[in-house]
Amino acid sequence: MESSATSEESRLNAQLGAMSSAYKIGNKAAVKSMASKLISNPAATQAHKSSANFYLGKLALEKGSYSNANTYFQQVIKLSDAEQAAESRYQIAYIHYMQRDLDKAEEQCLSNNNNNSGYPFWAVKSIVLLSDIYVEKNKLYYAKRALEAVLESIDSDPSIIEEEPDMRITVQNKLQTVNNRINQTSNLSAPSNGGTMELIDDEN
Repeated sequence: MESSATSEESRLNAQLGAMSSAYKIGNKAAVKSMASKLISNPAATQAHKSSANFYLGKLALEKGSYSNANTYFQQVIKLSDAEQAAESRYQIAYIHYMQRDLDKAEEQCLSNNNNNSGYPFWAVKSIVLLSDIYVEKNKLYYAKRALEAVLESIDSDPSIIEEEPDMRITVQNKLQTVNNRINQTSNLSAPSNGGTMELIDDEN
């Protein structure tokens, strides 16, 4: 019995590895096949099913099927609190942003600031997205503070952006653009309080 259980676990882990490899090489059909097998297998753990939903969500997002992607990413969050869940929270905010629901996107980004604290890369990505939302809402000083907070976080721990080394330059360019717009808007007054990444939620 124990040997059978171990064999089943090994098979599930092999399917998980095959699904991940298939995604990396762009074999979408294989990803969908492996994901379907994992989700429907009663022996699969929540971690297995979470990863399956994660990769299906990534495929749907790449296809522009935002509603389907959102559904998959929501499942990831329900089943796991690992790094894939952290990325899923960010992707949900991004989906709302792409669907032009800026209020929901902002709300999700602010939530991510707390829920993704254990995964600083995805927390920072959410704050950068939040700055884009603030710019579109013409909340330029909030956008400025968000971007400055990101740069402070990167300066204090450069390893945060190992996955995306160009992020610092991107953020600096965004900040420069925001500062230029602020300088061009003579009748815009700055909010009175200081604000940091931790306080962004209080500024809304």
